[in-house]
Amino acid sequence: MDDASLSILIPLHRSRRFIDVTARNIAMLHRRFRLVISDATVEDDTLRRLQAMYGDNPGILWLGQRDLGGGWVNHYNDLRERTQTPYFAWLAHDDEAGCGYYDTCLAALDADRRLCGAVGHCVAVNGDGLRSVAQPLVADVPRLAGIEPSAEDFLLHWNLGILFRAVFRKSMTLPIAHTTECEEWADIVWTYGLCLEHPFKQLPHVTYQKRYYPESTHAAWRHGSASNLFRHLVAEANRSPTRWSSVDFEKLFEAAWRQSRAAHEAARRIADLTRRKNRYRKWLYTVLWRYVAGQRRAG
Repeated sequence: MDDASLSILIPLHRSRRFIDVTARNIAMLHRRFRLVISDATVEDDTLRRLQAMYGDNPGILWLGQRDLGGGWVNHYNDLRERTQTPYFAWLAHDDEAGCGYYDTCLAALDADRRLCGAVGHCVAVNGDGLRSVAQPLVADVPRLAGIEPSAEDFLLHWNLGILFRAVFRKSMTLPIAHTTECEEWADIVWTYGLCLEHPFKQLPHVTYQKRYYPESTHAAWRHGSASNLFRHLVAEANRSPTRWSSVDFEKLFEAAWRQSRAAHEAARRIADLTRRKNRYRKWLYTVLWRYVAGQRRAG
């Protein structure tokens, strides 16, 4: 049965190496939801190949090459603007989510009209196919019942990258803002702004699979640093509703930036110690093997 309330937006760009993943998503979803499949740059034949497989389905809107000014933000905003349904979700060309994920999110949104979005847990898959434990939107931090999360909670305890994989109520969202030299972080800035204005719901029993790999297809549009991210978050937060007027966002983000740098440095040190440990272990095994081999020859 077709659910006409949700549009799933699938932006393509140099997507040939993920065509099997995208085709699998279309096969799972095209009979249940409205799909918008778009390649604004058409730098390979992915869109043509997918159209050859599913082009006769009336529930799929195919969008080809057009001048959007470059960058993933323009592409995503164009698809959001074209959405004619109450709800929408972006689905990256290398990610996977089934009907159960979207059905569960829709049920949560229909049950509570206050919600801007609903999202499940995220399973990360690296380039070698190794899967992480399902990651929640909100870390397990003690919080008094009935107390609304603070601006600090959203920043320090919410995984805003996971929130970008939510199903959103379109009427409560705005276009993603351009973060100039820091387009890499535009999704984080956008979701943070939504958190400050609207409630979201975390659904622990459904998962979205996100792939991570060494070279992103959008790498040509990426530049900037985490410090730029915090600067843009300050600007976004300062546009937030008056209920946050007492929050010193400059001070909050400065503290968060220090915490982020400290965590990054700790992770780097752990990784360095692990590499040294592995080199020592390899050296020790080599020495032992040579010793045993020499003893055998001597015997």
